[in-house]
This record gives sequence, C-alpha cells and structure tokens, in this order.
Amino acid sequence: MTAACRSTPSSFIASCPGQATVCGSKGWLKTGGGPLHNPRELTISAGHNEVRVEHFEQVGAGYTYKLREVTRCIQEGL
Repeated sequence: MTAACRSTPSSFIASCPGQATVCGSKGWLKTGGGPLHNPRELTISAGHNEVRVEHFEQVGAGYTYKLREVTRCIQEGL
C-alpha cells in the first residue's frame, strides 16, 4: 500500500520563502537560494544521513532552463 500527500499553498500578497520540497520514499529534494522559478541551490537527501547541496549559477531572471530545453528539443528534432 502506498500513501501520497500534496500541499500546494500559494499567495500573491503573503511573504513566503519561495521554495519547493518534494518528498518520496527514498528521500527528498528542496529548492532554495532564490525565487521558486529560479533557484540557486538544490538540497538532495537520499537516505537517512545522506544530504548534499548542489549550487547553480543564476542565469537570467528565471525560466532560462526551460528555454534551453525547448531549444535542445527543437535542435534534436524531438
């Protein structure tokens, strides 16, 4: 048997940390270091004591990664 839980609160007027956390049976991921649409770090937990933080260069004002992926797909004929 599996269980699932999702919480997606949002607000245009509240002051929030602007991060996302995704949890699963083998670990979790959490964005941080910037706005939700353009984070500068990703914390990865794969097990009870295994945590690492990946840092990213902030490129543009957000959504640049989506434009890069669309460009890649078009170039590869996908």
